[in-house]
Amino acid sequence: MLPPEQVPTLVDGQGYFLNDAALQEHSDRLDVAQLKAEFRAQIERFRAAGLEPTHLDNHCSISYKNAEWFTVAVELAAEYRLPMRLPFGDDLVERAPEMARDAGGFPAELVLGMGRHYQQLLAEHGVRRPDRFLMDFSEDGQRTPERLLAIIAHLPDGLSELLTHPGYGIAWRQEEIETLLDPRVLAALRASDIALVNYRVLK
Repeated sequence: MLPPEQVPTLVDGQGYFLNDAALQEHSDRLDVAQLKAEFRAQIERFRAAGLEPTHLDNHCSISYKNAEWFTVAVELAAEYRLPMRLPFGDDLVERAPEMARDAGGFPAELVLGMGRHYQQLLAEHGVRRPDRFLMDFSEDGQRTPERLLAIIAHLPDGLSELLTHPGYGIAWRQEEIETLLDPRVLAALRASDIALVNYRVLK
């Protein structure tokens, strides 16, 4: 949102945001104040359209990869009184090895430590989050009604967010739509007394 000259450490020579690889390579040069200003500008642009955000999120988990960046997001969530998406849920201990593997083979202890730190940050700032974040459904080979029905059957009490990317024009996104709209899925939700909600329930 901000002009490139106001956020020079976030952009390349053409004024475009740095990609993931460049961010990681130059993370020590990124100005956190510029990052916070850009995050704030994006929130305010959304609000200027007459809309109120339901929560804060980030594309491709960029802010989770750096504690300083994540802290900036948490501070803004607290300021705007918004809940946040956090992939580190109450089932962190059980899921840490799997998450570490999916992230490229990081030690599970590193993922566990990072997750606990981020959970604590949210708690200290009074920022709410879902109890757990379910990622399995959105993986290749898992976008089936049978897989989603199994998730529903074993869903614990509390608030769970299901990672999904339904859409048109791309086969795997279309596959997710068809699974989500499968009548058996709705029947299972009703039979289990599971309510479909969004982040507004956390505000």
